[in-house]
Amino acid sequence: MKTINELIDQYYSEFVGMPSNRPIVRNNQKNDAFELVVLKVLYGKHLPELIKSNVSEFCKYIIAPPDNGIDIFYQHENGDDYSFDVIQVKNSSLDESQLRGAVLGMQRTIDDFCKNASSINSESCREILSNSNLDKSNKNKCQYYVVHTGEVDDFSGSNENEHIITLKSLETLFNNISDNVDNDTLSIETNMFYGNLEDNHGAIVCSLNGFDLAKLNNQYFSTEVGRNILFGSNLRESLVTPKSKTFQSMRFTCLLRLTILLRTVKGCR
Repeated sequence: MKTINELIDQYYSEFVGMPSNRPIVRNNQKNDAFELVVLKVLYGKHLPELIKSNVSEFCKYIIAPPDNGIDIFYQHENGDDYSFDVIQVKNSSLDESQLRGAVLGMQRTIDDFCKNASSINSESCREILSNSNLDKSNKNKCQYYVVHTGEVDDFSGSNENEHIITLKSLETLFNNISDNVDNDTLSIETNMFYGNLEDNHGAIVCSLNGFDLAKLNNQYFSTEVGRNILFGSNLRESLVTPKSKTFQSMRFTCLLRLTILLRTVKGCR
């Protein structure tokens, strides 16, 4: 399997100057090819093959420079419900201040567009956002991502819809693009086995080291693809919807237990 850097070189060679009217990969700009790599890793299974003949398809998601601070815009559809991924890609290492600035820049562009689409200077950005279902009523459903090659994966004061993807995290997703975690191991302290594990029809009840589990979660949780790789086989995944009575009951039970616990702790002081 090719490395991320090898893919960047490949896509730069294949797509430089394309399309001719508004290139998404400019001459001497390998960062533009990095955007294609990010698109492939995060959304590849939903898109056509990444080859020249399909370049017009990728132009629906990659904003050609000048881009108003947004490199990739991807719309998720679930019936009449929409959510949006807003992404800036940097083939360089950013610090906390730069990461915060990148997120704020994307948010300003989204806010400006929802107020007045004509205020967006970038023709490509304005066109892609206009072709989506983004508007004032659903702009709160935007998830903001900054992809960079450094090691900083968070910044002070970040919100739940603001995510940082490092090169290491991107490589983890790329190497597990089959939607399986096949290279990670966890230490099990105690266990009970049910059924037949060899044919994937069994189960293990066990205790895991919380720190090990947290590290594994941090590798995958920053993107939808990563969460699916790590948690996709969880039967409760489909219950996480505001309309699900089962989920609401589970949530109420957890909140009730937490309230009782807090009152108990307070009474013991």
